[in-house]
Amino acid sequence: MNRREFFMTGVGTALAISAGRLSGAETCCAAERRSCPFRLGVAGYTYVKRTLDETLAELRKFDVGWLCAKDFHFPLKAKETELKTLVAKAADSGVRLYGAGPITMKTPDEVKRAFDYCATLGVPTVVGVPCTLKYPEKGGWKGLAGDRTLCELCSTKADEYKLDFAIHNHGRNPETGVPTLFATVPDTFEMIKDLSPRMGFCVDIAYTQADGLDPVAVLKSYAPRVFDIHLRNTSILDNGSSGAAADMGKIDYVRIFRALKEMDYRGVCGLELSNAFAKPGGINPNADPSWIPRSLGYFRGLMDAI
Repeated sequence: MNRREFFMTGVGTALAISAGRLSGAETCCAAERRSCPFRLGVAGYTYVKRTLDETLAELRKFDVGWLCAKDFHFPLKAKETELKTLVAKAADSGVRLYGAGPITMKTPDEVKRAFDYCATLGVPTVVGVPCTLKYPEKGGWKGLAGDRTLCELCSTKADEYKLDFAIHNHGRNPETGVPTLFATVPDTFEMIKDLSPRMGFCVDIAYTQADGLDPVAVLKSYAPRVFDIHLRNTSILDNGSSGAAADMGKIDYVRIFRALKEMDYRGVCGLELSNAFAKPGGINPNADPSWIPRSLGYFRGLMDAI
């Protein structure tokens, strides 16, 4: 099947779910027919500009049953009872949490809080960024750097809590990513390779591609430690922060999905597409929220076809 046929399969689904024409039963049946071992979900950061209620309504509309929690929807500082109420709200909408993060943790106390938080949410995976403020003059997250000592503590906690810990890569390009903050999966592996096998990766495909690495080679090389995957397509191949609807971008997801099936990857692939919402003067001036259902439809088309 060629790219156009993949596109037509996916965009038909995208248009249908966007218009609300597919019932939950119809899409669940489609899901049961898929031979893919992995599942399609949404990374919470996609909806950074939406409330939890708005997010759950959209996920229900698009028949998405898996969400990686972010603290703007599930506050890190909330009480245990409050978090459990929010988890129940998500469940009532047909949404299960498959992980939480990325969570930035700069101190031992923040590491413990993150693990307690994830245990309360009932998720199997912490998507984490153990780091220190190394370059304060750069401001914000660009001043952060990955921290080996905190990685060691996360390794101990991962074994203690029996949770997988997935470090999110943030790209080598200082203009579009954060090269000091776990730039690539290979770079990160060098920092954690002697730690618990529960220490692994949330592979951001767009940053991996933008850094000139082959996403398929990266996924296969580190398969035992790939615990989460963030998907989005890009309008500029060497800019992991650019965005596009999945069927119109530069990344070859047909090849990537085939590789994931060959690997028997059994986790979730989460759409992370916050840049579907345009910012004045931003890198995606033509961004369109319809990129989200369009991308979900395209990815579902791939899952049906491979």
